[in-house]
Amino acid sequence: MQRSRGQILWLHSKRVSIPEIKAVTDFLRTTISTLIRAYNEGGAAAAVDRRRWNRAAAALNPEQRLV
Repeated sequence: MQRSRGQILWLHSKRVSIPEIKAVTDFLRTTISTLIRAYNEGGAAAAVDRRRWNRAAAALNPEQRLV
């Protein structure tokens, strides 16, 4: 899971409101809501960025992902 997506889910778990999450992460409200819904329905695997054009390197290495 990408760092910013993880941040959104972490903030949501701390009961931070969606407008506050939007201000911190600069994601659209609909993107935040969709991510939270996907995570609630399918867990961490559902929160992964699956866009075909996303060729960015992972923000975390495999060891950091286990923490």
